[in-house]
Amino acid sequence: MAKNVGLYSTPRNAACDAIVDLIDADGNMGRLKIYDTIDTTLLAEIHLGNPSFGASTAGVATGNSVSANETSAVNTGTAAEFVIESQAGTRILSGTVGVGSDFDLNFNTVSINQGDAVNINTMTVTVPETSATL
Repeated sequence: MAKNVGLYSTPRNAACDAIVDLIDADGNMGRLKIYDTIDTTLLAEIHLGNPSFGASTAGVATGNSVSANETSAVNTGTAAEFVIESQAGTRILSGTVGVGSDFDLNFNTVSINQGDAVNINTMTVTVPETSATL
């Protein structure tokens, strides 16, 4: 019978910190890229803070200076996917974009027009307590 394996706070924080530290691994701020679909049409690119995230607590790292990083959309389309990568282009995280809480990155609209301001107010990366089954 499979059993969920729980992580205590210390390893959750270590795992979360290791993930977000990869975003800044080359000493520069990371980037959040918003696409209509992965690698199809880049709609916007937001430069994250430096460092991109603070130290994690209870397995959650919060983005630094995210609200100050507004950018203009470079293309028109419907946002569907995002990628967070290091300045050198190493991909670290990816996920879905949508309206509502069922998505990894939530906006008030997914319709983006070239020249629109695109702003991320808050951002977190979470390593859950239960991460595997045995």
